Amino acid sequence: MSKSIELKEFLEGNTKIYYYSGKVSKSLPVFFNPNKFVERWITVFFAKAYFEKEFVFLDALAGTGIKALRLLTEVNKCNKAIINDINKKAFELIKKNIKINKDKLKNKIVEIYNKDANILVREITKKEKIDWIDIDPFGSPIPFLDSVSSAIASESILSVTATDCGVLIGKYPKKLYARYGIIGQKSFLAHEFGIRCLLKAVLENLMRYEKFMRVLFVFHDKHYYKVFVKVERRGWKDIYSYIDKNLGFVKVYNNDFEILPFEEIQIREGTTLKEIMGPIYIGPLFDKHLAKKIITIAKKDEIYKKIQILKNIEDEINIDTPFFFNLDLLSKELKKSSVSIKKVIELLRNNGFMACRTHFDKKGIKTNAKKKDIVELLKTL
Repeated sequence: MSKSIELKEFLEGNTKIYYYSGKVSKSLPVFFNPNKFVERWITVFFAKAYFEKEFVFLDALAGTGIKALRLLTEVNKCNKAIINDINKKAFELIKKNIKINKDKLKNKIVEIYNKDANILVREITKKEKIDWIDIDPFGSPIPFLDSVSSAIASESILSVTATDCGVLIGKYPKKLYARYGIIGQKSFLAHEFGIRCLLKAVLENLMRYEKFMRVLFVFHDKHYYKVFVKVERRGWKDIYSYIDKNLGFVKVYNNDFEILPFEEIQIREGTTLKEIMGPIYIGPLFDKHLAKKIITIAKKDEIYKKIQILKNIEDEINIDTPFFFNLDLLSKELKKSSVSIKKVIELLRNNGFMACRTHFDKKGIKTNAKKKDIVELLKTL
C-alpha cells in the first residue's frame, strides 16, 4: 500500500471508524470522504425527525459503513441496519468498524453483505420489509435506480445521492440526455436545475413499477446532491395526475425563466429549442412540517453552526416554488454595480413580496416576484 494511503481513525458524532486516508478519489482502496459530513449529519437529523417507530435501514453502497453505524448508534428508532458493499476491502473494513463500535451497538441488529447492490436490493426485499433504502454511489445513481424502484415497498423512504453535478447542471448536454433523458444546458439555474433532474430520474424509474414519490427533503452541498423521498403505490390515474402537476419543462431566457407544466405545455412562437430544458421535476422540494422538524433537531447540536445550508433552507421552505433569480446577472443587465442581496430581499419584502436566499446559489433570490418587479426595484437603488 502506498505510504500516502494509510488506515486512520475518524470520529463523527458517536461513531468511530477506520478509513483509508489519501486523496479523496475512486482510487482509494475503500472510498470515504471526511468532508462529506453535512450529508451524514442531515441523514441523522432526517431519521430523528421522520421515524416514530423502529425502522430497518439498508445502505446498499456503504463504503466504510459510517452512515449505517451512525444511525444505529445515534438514532434510537434505528433497530436494524443492513450494510453492503461489493468491494471486498470495504466488506472487511465494515466488519472492523462494527467491531470498534460494538459497545454502542448492544440490542441492535447488524447484517453485512459483500454483494452487487442491484442483486442485494432485490434479494433482501423479498425476505423482509425495508423501511429505508439509501443509494449513495460515486458518480451517477442511474445504474441502481431500476433495481431499487422495482424492489422498494410502498411507504418506504428512498434517499439518493448523485455526484455527477457537472452532467446534471447541463455542462455536458449530450451526457445529460444520454444518462438522464433530459435536454438541457448550463444556465444560472445550475444546481436547482440539477437536483430537479435527479428527482425526475428517481420518479421516472418508480413510475415503471406503478409507484411515485412524495419529495420530503433535498439539498445541494459542494460536489453532490441528496434527495429524500417517500415511495407510494397508486393506480395509473393518480400517476397521470401526478405527472401533470409535477413534471414539466423550464424556459430559460434573458436571466429569467418560465415554468411549463406537462399538462399545459405549449411551445410559444419565437421560442427556440435552446431555451426549453427538461423534462424535469417541477413540484415542491420540501415537506414543510418535516423540514422544520429537521432544522429544530439540528439546532440542538453544535454541528448546526457548520451547516450553513440548513439556515438558508429554513427560509426556502416558505417559498417552495421552482427556481430563483441571480442578483449579479440582473445587476449586470442594468449596468449597476453589485448590490447587497440582504438589501434587495428587504426591499422586496417591504413591497409586499416574499423573498429569501437560496442554498442553491450564493447570489440567488427565491421570490414570488417576477423579473420585471425585481428590475424596477433595483432601479431605485
